[in-house]
Amino acid sequence: MKDFFKKIADEINHEYEPGIGAEIRSFIEYQEKDIKDSDLSFDRENEVFILKITTNELEKEDIKQLFMKLVFFLEFPHVTFYTTNQTDKSLQYQLISYSKKNIGFVLEVEFF
Repeated sequence: MKDFFKKIADEINHEYEPGIGAEIRSFIEYQEKDIKDSDLSFDRENEVFILKITTNELEKEDIKQLFMKLVFFLEFPHVTFYTTNQTDKSLQYQLISYSKKNIGFVLEVEFF
């Protein structure tokens, strides 16, 4: 799945767009009751937003719902998909969303 994800990412324009970062920060503010701390950065080499979220001790199902809220808040109208990976300490997602013009973003999210 990782190769497929990278292939799609390579085919779209997902360079830094400050509006995406602003939308992510806005989402974090709206979800302050569920989020204890967060850190947002942008990896310029790989053109990927990286978001690390420490929750207020949410259950796994609640974290999944929080992620889906984030997806609905950010997604572009043409294509959106994600992968997920769970470890003992965190729940990780990779998200791609883009428009018909192949302009979009890639976001890696890790919930603790």
